[in-house]
Amino acid sequence: MNLHQLVDFRNSLRSNIKTDSIHTEIKTLIKTISDISAHSLTDDFKQTSNKIIESYNNLLAQVDAPLSDIDQMLDQVQEKISQQSQKFFTASYAVELEITEKENLTQNLRDRRHWRNIRLNDDDSPDKHMLGIIQKNCSYQYPVLEIGCRDGEWTKHMVAGDPLYVSEYTEEFMHNAVHQFTKQYVPRVRRYQIKDNTIEGLPENQFGFIFSYNFFNYLAFDTIKEWMRKVHTWLRPGGVIMFTYNNADFGYGASMAESSVQSYCPMSLLVPMCESIGFEYYAHKDYADVNSYNPFSWIQFKKSGELSTIKVAQALGQIKLYSES
Repeated sequence: MNLHQLVDFRNSLRSNIKTDSIHTEIKTLIKTISDISAHSLTDDFKQTSNKIIESYNNLLAQVDAPLSDIDQMLDQVQEKISQQSQKFFTASYAVELEITEKENLTQNLRDRRHWRNIRLNDDDSPDKHMLGIIQKNCSYQYPVLEIGCRDGEWTKHMVAGDPLYVSEYTEEFMHNAVHQFTKQYVPRVRRYQIKDNTIEGLPENQFGFIFSYNFFNYLAFDTIKEWMRKVHTWLRPGGVIMFTYNNADFGYGASMAESSVQSYCPMSLLVPMCESIGFEYYAHKDYADVNSYNPFSWIQFKKSGELSTIKVAQALGQIKLYSES
């Protein structure tokens, strides 16, 4: 079995056979009958109840063996997944290099842009759900940052943040993202170019919300770790980052890593890695219905603390540097 088949098999076992719930259900029945029989008025009812309880106890002992076998099989499957997945951590660097190599950078970004058709007209689409989260997190009270804006498909939905920062590998894409706005708004957008897989010069402890779509999907796991360290310095306490990624903990994500389309980044490793940096896991969603859209995953992390600001209104004046002359 290849990696995505093993992942699908493991997930099916976990979702369809709840070993803990079987034990819990039987034990609940035993306790319920015990409680009822304790209030019975005749010995006949108590004797019958004791027989039922004894039968359930025997049943509990009988199911232990097959449930133990299921747990052992899950462990074996997980071991095979761990063995096979090792090579994809290294292979992810090739995916990352291909998407960021300078000679084909613009075309790679266009390919990344068109990997999925963004559907914001369908109220039930995953993108519509993401849009609601973005709009909830963008406020004039806090600066917001988009990592990997491409042509600005999502940028236009983040203008409630003040100020709005955008970043991308090329000036061309940042120009396209920003110049979809009015000429009065264009100068207010802060543009930062991504170089050597980082953004230099961003203010620290300032951003209330950071968003990235279809960017982390192509980065090696260790590279994502370095980005998240930077993000932690950019966010203010209580700030949130939301990004899409290739969750290899479900079958489609594993198949994307196997085919070298996207990087290998299972959620089971991503969450503890981000927590070790200082983030709190906030929320996530896997969209796995291949019949209605291309499956993908998003996740949110929060920087520890409470989001606060002294800003009570949106700044409209021009900020100038002080000069004594």
